[in-house]
Amino acid sequence: MTARNSFEVIKYGLRPGEAGEALGGAAVLGACEEAKWIKPVIHRHKLKVYARADIAKCWLRIERSESPFSVTNTIPGGIQPKRQGRRATNTSNPVQMG
Repeated sequence: MTARNSFEVIKYGLRPGEAGEALGGAAVLGACEEAKWIKPVIHRHKLKVYARADIAKCWLRIERSESPFSVTNTIPGGIQPKRQGRRATNTSNPVQMG
């Protein structure tokens, strides 16, 4: 095998689509950006690039059960933390309107 055939391209940055796939979805990437866990290393007219190391740090935080989603946001897929669940209403004393 020659050196010409064994050449590999090492990507040090990921575009938003690739970064979203690496984190599990575009919504997760957006939440990480809103939580200020990550910011693009290159942000020009139509180009955004995220560092692979920053994506790895976000992934480690998510793996340690941290959530980039704020308490007021609904997590994509309809899963909500317990503190956002609806409270039980008292049905024995109905409120009368009138």
